[in-house]
Amino acid sequence: MHDCDETYGFLPCSSSVVGSLILMVMYGVCILKGANLLSDGSELLLEILDPGIIGGLVLPVIGALPEALIVGVAGLTASSEDAKQQVMVGIGTLAGSTIMLLTIVWAGGAYFGRCDRDAQGVAIDKKLTSKWDIRYTGVTTDRFTPYNAGIMLCTLPLYLIIQVPAFLGHKTDPKISLAGCVICLFSVGLYCASQVVFPEMQKRRMELARQRLWRMHVVRAMAMHTGRYGPLVTPDGQINGPVMELLFDEFDHDRSGDIDEAEVQALLLGLAISNGQPDELQRDLRFMMSHFDHNGDGLVDKADFCRILTAWASEKARQLGRTRSQSLTHEVLLAMPQASPGKGLLSPFAKGCIMPGVDVESQLPSEAVTLQDRCVSVGGASLSEASNAPAGAAVPLGLLHSRSAVPSSRGSEEDLRSLGVNSETPLACDMTPGRPPARPQPAASPELNAPINGGRNGDAADAGDDGDDDDESDGQSVVALTARQIVRKAAWQLLLGGVICAFLSEPLVNAVTSFSTASHIPTFYVAFVFVPFASNAQEVVTSLRFAQKRKKRNISLMFSQVYGAVTMNSTLVLGLFLLVVHVKQVPWTFSAEFVVIVLNTVIVAALGMSTTNLRTLWTIPVVVLYPLSLAFVYVLDYVANLDKEHR
Repeated sequence: MHDCDETYGFLPCSSSVVGSLILMVMYGVCILKGANLLSDGSELLLEILDPGIIGGLVLPVIGALPEALIVGVAGLTASSEDAKQQVMVGIGTLAGSTIMLLTIVWAGGAYFGRCDRDAQGVAIDKKLTSKWDIRYTGVTTDRFTPYNAGIMLCTLPLYLIIQVPAFLGHKTDPKISLAGCVICLFSVGLYCASQVVFPEMQKRRMELARQRLWRMHVVRAMAMHTGRYGPLVTPDGQINGPVMELLFDEFDHDRSGDIDEAEVQALLLGLAISNGQPDELQRDLRFMMSHFDHNGDGLVDKADFCRILTAWASEKARQLGRTRSQSLTHEVLLAMPQASPGKGLLSPFAKGCIMPGVDVESQLPSEAVTLQDRCVSVGGASLSEASNAPAGAAVPLGLLHSRSAVPSSRGSEEDLRSLGVNSETPLACDMTPGRPPARPQPAASPELNAPINGGRNGDAADAGDDGDDDDESDGQSVVALTARQIVRKAAWQLLLGGVICAFLSEPLVNAVTSFSTASHIPTFYVAFVFVPFASNAQEVVTSLRFAQKRKKRNISLMFSQVYGAVTMNSTLVLGLFLLVVHVKQVPWTFSAEFVVIVLNTVIVAALGMSTTNLRTLWTIPVVVLYPLSLAFVYVLDYVANLDKEHR
């Protein structure tokens, strides 16, 4: 690496094609990590913040921060001789990010989220008969999503503030660029204020984030509970079907082959998934039935039970960032997420086992502390109170969370059966270190005979042995993060992510300009293609996975996030770009870029505002807009000579 100036005097640089490309990738990956930290911090804030001032003001700005820092920091710190090149990277980033969101992300979400349509054209959640059909499939959004598309469309006049004078020959008037900057930043405030007054998207994002975390806790609770039978996943990473069936049979009291609402309630309480409070228990019960009751008849069959749990286990592995080879292990299923949306969700199984007339806790040897996550201790209240109470009824908290008393032998069998544990299921816990836990008879497949974690009493305590789970240690009970801890962790992630993006924005821009010079590819095109993917790659993948759930609310939120991100590009990022133009006295020679941004925004906004039922067929022309935009800019600049100074 030679013939170049090192950024900050020590960061590497290059004037060759290969060297510049390597640096682009290196700095891009680092900025992607910073953007992910910003996203993770935002997600944590959603766990504790109600929609309102903070959710409306902070979250929209955080989402646009990587592009804003690349455009603003890199442009303002550039020298006078490099200003034009740096500004070209800025307009390439602005246009590339906006058009990528409006084409690739929008069309990708509509395609991966497509469902069959009914006679009225409304998408049927989760139903896709023919995966290759694009004529008779589509997506349906809620009534708020078109409003977000309308807000996005209303930001387009901000481009006219500087573009109209440029058409009239005033391309270097600093007053115009400054006025445009001020108006754009003022529009950011108006947009954030609208999010405060109408916080529908924040409500949906927060609810979906909580539901995702809740599913992760359900998987963890069931993985701990099934430890008596064997691991919930096999050594080759596949869901252990026999263990899942045993879990189902344990709560199928009447051996009917289906679990009804009362039995699901017993499962929620018996596994300490719900804390027993009336409102939360009723909410948890509705949520479980909405996912597991596929036919809507109030019953959960074994096939749906195993299918949904398999999907949730895979989702948890993805949320924890495991690779495909690590995606399903018992340790991953036992890993603890960062925060809890409810008191009952993080309550681990207390020490001791349900054993008639035996105070197990007082007899636990130190070597057997790993038994705590496979056993449930019971308070003084009768276990039968849990399942005999109607859905949503109050249940004494001591019933699930007390660690002292256990039921007496009298009536114990009835109590256990009422909670959902079949009398033929052995519940005695073997206290011998290194011996696998007892399992019900008859014996299942050989996989069930294998002890968890290589023959030890595997549980959450052992989950940390591979270094992947830092939230649990040495068999101690896991405690939910407090609101203060969540705020502290979110603030640290936001601060670190912002510092990474700000610090590496200038070297990334320098690498882009060096690659452009060495390869003789115009800077705009390099920035248009590379920079948006560097800062948004994870968000693109997450949005597409989110859409794959094929639900109306997921699709609505995905589209709303696209419209919101474009709105922030047209206000915050454009405002900072105009500030760079004003400070560096760069002439406005970006008419071609303005045209493609406006055309893409108008087309997609018109689609989004025209109907809540979108056909999959529309994804083809929308995604084609991405390469057409690049070609159109080239034609306007180098064929039509729209901006001669631009060439």
